[in-house]
Amino acid sequence: WRESYRRCVQIGDSAGMGAALGNIGAGYYQSNELDSADHYLARARAIAEPIRDWRTAGNAVGTLAEIQSDRGALGRAADLYTLAADIRSRTGDARGAAADRNNLGLIAGQLGDLRRARRAFDSAFASNRAAGREEPAAANLINLGNLSSLEGDYPGADARYREALALYRAHGNRVDAASVLRALGLLALQRGDYHQALERFTEALGVYRQTGPVADEIDVRREISLTHAAMGNLEGALIQLRRAEALAGHERPGPDQAAELAQLALAHADLAVQFNIYAEVEQHYVRAEKLFREAGDSRGQADAESGLGLLLALRSDFHGALTRISLALRTQEAIGD
Repeated sequence: WRESYRRCVQIGDSAGMGAALGNIGAGYYQSNELDSADHYLARARAIAEPIRDWRTAGNAVGTLAEIQSDRGALGRAADLYTLAADIRSRTGDARGAAADRNNLGLIAGQLGDLRRARRAFDSAFASNRAAGREEPAAANLINLGNLSSLEGDYPGADARYREALALYRAHGNRVDAASVLRALGLLALQRGDYHQALERFTEALGVYRQTGPVADEIDVRREISLTHAAMGNLEGALIQLRRAEALAGHERPGPDQAAELAQLALAHADLAVQFNIYAEVEQHYVRAEKLFREAGDSRGQADAESGLGLLLALRSDFHGALTRISLALRTQEAIGD
């Protein structure tokens, strides 16, 4: 692309220059080199907009929005996704515009603007459904279901999840269908319908055991464990956590494995608290804190520190409790929680 850019400069091809710079920037983004990506994409946009090359401009703005989202600048990301969707709509790129609006909905949800999120998801869904893009439409439905669940509209969430499930199954997409089954399971768990939750999670587990990936099987086993715990079945909960730990232990060593094992250690600690097995609580929280630190997960590390603080307070070790909770608060402040 650099050679293409040089040739375009030599012949004065502005449209080609913008497209080449956009592709260079997109390549840097794929390599997680955000500063370089931002630099080249901004240059692509600066060339494309004055000459009304809206395709290049739309692609550049859309990727610039992703960069801002990755950096945590959510307000700026929302503005850029809105602009990207408008630009792509001008060029007839309905698929791209729908994707931008779906991403805008996710950002708006993170910002707590649920009405804006719903408008964005509704617009993306209407576009995808009208064009027969059923799998992207299913993803929009899942996001709408998540919003309904957040708002306490459980019947609405259930209806949207079921519609998404039907679309994925119609396309033979078993893995994404399994993710919807998990959403339905979590919804049932929230409503206190533990048998329905267990049925949904178990169905999803069957898919993951046949198709992978292992990380999803680990997550759904943790969810099955939560369901058994809610039903008062300590043995069933422990069995699922131990099976999940065995799977995680066979994963390639590194941050991802550490994160999985940390989540499971935290789940063990919470389970021990729930069933008053205090002799085991501390070791699980300490292990979770260590693993979260190895994984570079500050939020998880703060959760483990908080758990340790509460445990020490129960033991009347108020100095130790204050130290742990202060550490957790400092970590949360550092990451903006």
